[in-house]
Amino acid sequence: MLKYWTDDDPTVRDFPSPTELSWELNDVDKTSGRNDSGLMLREVIGKKNKITIKWAIAIETPEFRRFVKWAKGLPPFFYVQFYDPAGDPVTMEAYSSKLSASLAYEDSQGRAWKNFSFSAIER
Repeated sequence: MLKYWTDDDPTVRDFPSPTELSWELNDVDKTSGRNDSGLMLREVIGKKNKITIKWAIAIETPEFRRFVKWAKGLPPFFYVQFYDPAGDPVTMEAYSSKLSASLAYEDSQGRAWKNFSFSAIER
């Protein structure tokens, strides 16, 4: 399960099948720093997910074009749904920090992109 949607377009869609999904769970600190003795102090107020979805080679299919157009026109926040490594379903409101790719080739049949990646960070 790897899905996406927005408030403006609540149609739930599948991401194109990726070659890699990276997951992170990051602490959110209210305050952190070191005291006079050098001891690290932290006040953790939550945890947030981040996923990076990668496609080694992405052929410009209609499904993939629809996803790229969606990603390029994103509102400040959107929704993604996935399974974390524990097998738990995660639905998160997120923002995107990066969309990147390199052109692999272009011919009369179309284009293919390599190392295409998209990141979503929990709000």
